[in-house]
Amino acid sequence: MKHSLIIITFGIMLTALSMHSANASEQEHAHNHQSNERTTTPQSQSAAESGNPLVVNAYDYAFDIPTEVKSGWAQVIVNNQRAEEIHEVTIVRLPDEIDYQTYLSEFIEPWMEIWQGMKDGDISRANLFSTASTMLPEWQNELDYRHARGIVSPGKNAEAYAYLPPGTYSVECWLKTEDGGVHIAHGMIRELTVTATESSLQPPKEGTRLQVSRNGIHMPDPITTGEQTFIVEVEPTETGTPVHADLHLIRFDENVNPSEIVQWLDWYHIDGLTHPAPAIFLGGYSTYGSALIDDKAYFTVTINEPGDYAWVIQSDPESPVWMPFTVEN
Repeated sequence: MKHSLIIITFGIMLTALSMHSANASEQEHAHNHQSNERTTTPQSQSAAESGNPLVVNAYDYAFDIPTEVKSGWAQVIVNNQRAEEIHEVTIVRLPDEIDYQTYLSEFIEPWMEIWQGMKDGDISRANLFSTASTMLPEWQNELDYRHARGIVSPGKNAEAYAYLPPGTYSVECWLKTEDGGVHIAHGMIRELTVTATESSLQPPKEGTRLQVSRNGIHMPDPITTGEQTFIVEVEPTETGTPVHADLHLIRFDENVNPSEIVQWLDWYHIDGLTHPAPAIFLGGYSTYGSALIDDKAYFTVTINEPGDYAWVIQSDPESPVWMPFTVEN
């Protein structure tokens, strides 16, 4: 009986927050239009000319996004200028037979209950997935994650290319507040329709190339300040999935502990992905383990000043996968 009450209460709260997110975003859209133009980068202008930018304005805690975009390649432009907390954008395509409200009630609501159980100490990490298997729908394995974990600190913008087949999608932020509340539960989740009309946009052919492999991260060329487009070549496993599912660009101070950073990237850790972050996150990508098209990922970030930076991959804190480097003017 207790669990039923939690599910029903959370369902009412999530529906109300989703409606609040949409209404708040619509009210602020005209006010923010000039600001959005001011922070648009040359890459997003190119996407706009091709007719398929997906501009995501993030707030604490709401998303302002278009209701639909064309299928094919889209440029996901994350504007975190107005937020005071760190945010990310996860874009997931729902199975054809599942509508958005069913997704909320049968997938999102149970996950929020699972997380609350972990916070309360009722669900341990050891039995997390066995518990989840009894609470989540069978169609969860049909969810198609097209873009995830482009983590962006407050006051920053980032961009990434994502290939979106037609269908119904959910746009979400799975990061957490300081007290462990998932941003989704506060309203950072929106429905998106990807139409059958195909975009002419293509991913960039020019940019700084990185390699991610079983041996770690390799960056042949140095990075300078300014806007940087990265083309990441990722080694696949025997099944076609990436050997590492994510890559993040951070700026850090001299007291950085790479083990703490990679542990922070672990959502299932009780303090994972909570505000504040242990470094400044400038963008990147995650695949949630899905295969990449041509084994490549594409994203653009802006590096405003010289200093100490690093590429970081979510990995074992005992042997963190990261690559520190210095940016010069």
